Amino acid sequence: MGSTIKEVRRDFKTNIVKDTFSRNLLTYILSDIAYVLGPMVDGIVTGNYFGVNAVASYGLLRPALFVLTIFTSVLSAGSRSMYAELLGKGKTKEANGIFTLASIVSTVMAILIGSLALLIPDQIMEILGATGNNAYLASYGADYLRGYAPGLLFICASSMLSGYMSMDNDNGRVIYSNIILSAVNIAGDFYVVLFTDLGMFGLALVTSISYFAYFISLALHFRKKNRLLHLHLDKKIRTFSCLGKISARGSINAIMKLSGSLSGIIINNILSALFAGTVIAVYGAQSSVMALFGSLYVGTSESVWVLSSIYFGEEDRHSLNDLQIASMYIGMPITIICSVVMLVFPRFFAGLYLGHESAQALSMGSEAVKVLAISMCFNVFIQCFTKYIHGVKRTHLSNILMMVIQFAAPVLSMIISIKLLCQRGVWFSVLIADIMVTIVILMIILIQREKSFREKRLFIGDRISNYKDNNEIEMVADSMFDVTALAGIAMLFCQENGFSKRTASHLSLCIEEMCGNIIAHGFKDKNKHYIYVRILAKEDGIILRIRDDCRPFNPLERYKMTQTNDQDPTKNIGIRLVMGIASDVKYINTFKTNTLIIRIDEKRNPQEETDSLE
Repeated sequence: MGSTIKEVRRDFKTNIVKDTFSRNLLTYILSDIAYVLGPMVDGIVTGNYFGVNAVASYGLLRPALFVLTIFTSVLSAGSRSMYAELLGKGKTKEANGIFTLASIVSTVMAILIGSLALLIPDQIMEILGATGNNAYLASYGADYLRGYAPGLLFICASSMLSGYMSMDNDNGRVIYSNIILSAVNIAGDFYVVLFTDLGMFGLALVTSISYFAYFISLALHFRKKNRLLHLHLDKKIRTFSCLGKISARGSINAIMKLSGSLSGIIINNILSALFAGTVIAVYGAQSSVMALFGSLYVGTSESVWVLSSIYFGEEDRHSLNDLQIASMYIGMPITIICSVVMLVFPRFFAGLYLGHESAQALSMGSEAVKVLAISMCFNVFIQCFTKYIHGVKRTHLSNILMMVIQFAAPVLSMIISIKLLCQRGVWFSVLIADIMVTIVILMIILIQREKSFREKRLFIGDRISNYKDNNEIEMVADSMFDVTALAGIAMLFCQENGFSKRTASHLSLCIEEMCGNIIAHGFKDKNKHYIYVRILAKEDGIILRIRDDCRPFNPLERYKMTQTNDQDPTKNIGIRLVMGIASDVKYINTFKTNTLIIRIDEKRNPQEETDSLE
């Protein structure tokens, strides 16, 4: 049977992991863009209407904006990772309990932190480096904080919601919600600068209003009837224990923001002590351009994180491998295109944030943009790899790596670059830091114990079974003829792994009936579809996963209908048979794919396995 399975794998013409990743990538990129859009637009308006000093002040403020959203970032990312893994295991009720708990705590924290920012804006600016010769910069940032803090609740709430839309098959909502956010923000900012004298406070207040509109648009998702996402606080959840787990999962975002903010404060103070406001403004503009284009690789890495959590929950080694390949195959070309655009039009992007009044600032800013364009190609690899290893529960390693990325490398490279290149080293430090981190990651991969490079980069060791163990197969079908062939292969696989002929027959029947249903109900739209079948032999039974990209079809709901209507006992007999055979059946519709997980319990018998091989 071994050669037959290899032939089936060789005929695997399409890759559902790549399709799922590419289909949902835009949603995650837009979610990240929305997260930074308000401050990003405000930075552009500041540079063109309020001058270099305002840009410098805004650059000093950026670390604080990260800190203000740190709790929501941790809760959102951690709950989303747990939600995805629980979906992979078919535990939708527990997943919604996690989402609800994280949302409640995030709301409370946003209110408390927003209130604090309103009370001490001037002190915050002093901590950020607006002291000494640059004390005059504090007023711009303090005014901005006073307008930004009231909207923090909606900024945090929309950040929490947007990451779930793709998992709940509502990608379009994120797209048009972003349009609303952008329209309100841009129109409001121009109104402030052209018709009022509210200055930085007005820009931030408009940002708060735009995020309120964004949140309302996202919240309308809960009007959908057939949705996975529900506000349901599971009584079985131990609140503090669960929050600890969520925080551990989201710890990478906490470390990212804390380390980034701390390094930002240290670098701000170094720059404030050594250079004039122009250099600080150029560095701030470079950071703003990084936020503008960084959403591409941050959104790509967020997609990798969520999908790696799902596939790890499904114990699917091969989908994890496909995901790594897809992230580079799709993410890298997008980043390279953007890098080329930045290299061709550096003055344009520098001028967005620095304006055109200072020729010196614009010249330095153009060079800073070029340096950033080169560093982005390293960054997409760095971010995707770090979020991937966090998704497969290598938490300690990913957290340490994130500290290196956000704190150690930027501060060290800044010190070295300034000593070597003086003020030019300020913006060249970004590229040097990314090269340093890339070298560290490659060294980490190479020292793994696994023999092949593929196994080294997967970072899962023996926590997930391997094809070499002969206890897992993955097949694809696009016709009833293929389904019949797969059912036969499944019978042989089942017997070779020590299960009885009865269990083998049951597995074969489940494949024929459920895949047949998919073809009968899902292939009618005349589009090309595929059915992906994965069988995993465990010590205590068989796990069958059937995944397709057709319209939603929940066999569990269909089975419940047959339970209440027994007038025709032959109707839906296939589903009735499968429900009688299976020990457990779970259905999930997420990322616009149907996933059916069927478990058939039986203890493996090594003797039967030996006999069948003989």
